Amino acid sequence: MTLRKVESLYSEREMRQYLQHIRFPGFAEVSTDDKDEDRERPTLPRPTLATLTLLQQHHLLTIPFENTSIHYESSHSVSINPNVVLQRFCSRRMGGYCMQHNVCLLNILRYLGYKCYAVAGRVLERALDGTQGDYEGFGHMIILVLLPNHLHEAQQAQEHLYAVDVGYGAQGPLRPLQLSDGHVEEGRFGERHRLIRLLPPESAFEDNPGTPQSPVLLQEMREANKLWHLQHAKGEADWQTQYSFLQTETFPNDFEKLNFATSKSPQSIFVSTLMLSQFTLNLVAQENEFKHASPEPIHADLHPYPSHAFGLHALLGARFSHRPAGGGKTEHEEAATEEKRIERIRQVFGLLGDVETGYALDAIEASKAGLPQQRRVPKE
Repeated sequence: MTLRKVESLYSEREMRQYLQHIRFPGFAEVSTDDKDEDRERPTLPRPTLATLTLLQQHHLLTIPFENTSIHYESSHSVSINPNVVLQRFCSRRMGGYCMQHNVCLLNILRYLGYKCYAVAGRVLERALDGTQGDYEGFGHMIILVLLPNHLHEAQQAQEHLYAVDVGYGAQGPLRPLQLSDGHVEEGRFGERHRLIRLLPPESAFEDNPGTPQSPVLLQEMREANKLWHLQHAKGEADWQTQYSFLQTETFPNDFEKLNFATSKSPQSIFVSTLMLSQFTLNLVAQENEFKHASPEPIHADLHPYPSHAFGLHALLGARFSHRPAGGGKTEHEEAATEEKRIERIRQVFGLLGDVETGYALDAIEASKAGLPQQRRVPKE
């Protein structure tokens, strides 16, 4: 049994527009203009693990994770229509949140010939100070991709599922993760990610395999109720769960319902908090700390660029953060007013270029995520 190839909702022109936008190797300076018929167009990349890693990393380096449409646009809404999302990314030069990023990548992968499908996830809430909260309802998207196992010799490699996520933000993985219980992948600055399979903490099933007298169906259902948990650790710190996800295929109509709740519910962190993040790449940066510690060798298909070459820009609420490549000290800056925050979003992330400042201020004024506005301060 295997997966079948599902038709993409994107055209070849849209596929090439995306590859040029994310500056995929060989496409960064290529025109997608139909009138430019004399120029030889590059061949589309093959559906391999190496291509998948490059797609994931170039996407994360180019397209910000952000929820500005909820706060700075009058509709206060999020579209996950694949064609609308692609134009938001490539034409408007904006970003998006989890389901927007991954619905776009899902259709890119399908156009290239990958066998893949989408699943729903539940994010583990954390307060702004990092304190762990409860699991949210399903409101995240992850892509599972079927590829030859990179841990085996190419001639003997059996197909294996890999989890890919370009929509989790600042602490998300930078490369595909093999869907193997306990397998660890090294990241940047000594960060590690792993996937483990567990029952949800609130599950009615007991966390043991039962006895020989337990009904077989009950044992099977217990296994079926286990979720994959993405965990993150840095250095010698304990593992922290970021989110959990199903193995069951989830479909566009399902995600439309999840997206409505995630973008509209007053309890959603995306409604109450403005958040942005984008990775950067500096190939001349020197690594200051955290050498590779995994007993397994680094696989070239998963590490096209050195892990220490990635930096990060982030905004959470009013606080901007910049973590430079090489593991240098993270710098922080607070925005005291909404005008200052909008100005810095434009400078740091290159966003809101097509949104007038007054329009953005009007849109966010009634939001819980809004900051004080200078224009509302009475003149003396």
